[in-house]
Amino acid sequence: MLAPGRSATWGNLGEAYAALGDESSAIAAFRLAYLYSRNREKTITYLRQLNDKPGASATLVSAANAARSAPMVSAVGSRVAAGAVASAAADTSSDVEKFVKRVDSVATAKRELRKAFDALDECSVGSCYNAATISICELVGALDVNTNGAIVREMSIGEAVTSISGPDLRMMKDLYSQCRPTNYQYWNFDSVFHVGYRPTDQADAAIRKYLGVKAKPRE
Repeated sequence: MLAPGRSATWGNLGEAYAALGDESSAIAAFRLAYLYSRNREKTITYLRQLNDKPGASATLVSAANAARSAPMVSAVGSRVAAGAVASAAADTSSDVEKFVKRVDSVATAKRELRKAFDALDECSVGSCYNAATISICELVGALDVNTNGAIVREMSIGEAVTSISGPDLRMMKDLYSQCRPTNYQYWNFDSVFHVGYRPTDQADAAIRKYLGVKAKPRE
């Protein structure tokens, strides 16, 4: 049975699509392998190693490389190439804690949010789109931890890791207000509800403008 919430499932599906010559579907599946991965650095290594897999077809190599070049994936890939795997092995923090630590400033959060919005607009697969909406809200949540609850007002770790300006705080609060519980594609998750970016058109336009992200494509 297909397990949509498992990274390995999407990786295997990507290889299957590549074997059929369906590069676009393979790319989408590989990106989902990354988005659902609990160890994204390991997934980057897996995608890179597909280049050297015995008998790898041109379609497989091209799809794996295209997936690694996607905005949300390439940022992690560059850290792996720089030796992040070794440092991660010595770090006993959970993946969630590592994620929060990476969002260590407002500038980092805004940069990653821009990438997440780009990924949101590029996704043509329902699960990929869903994962991107979750990533947007998780970035705000991580920044909230590092600002000692300035955004959500429900977190207190004693002191803020980073400061946030008034305009940025208002924007992040507006973005957070558009993160809503949803059971969309509930079968991909461990619980029925998860939180994703489900904005009104007006709020989405204002947030994109502040971040300098292109307007949402019109269907």
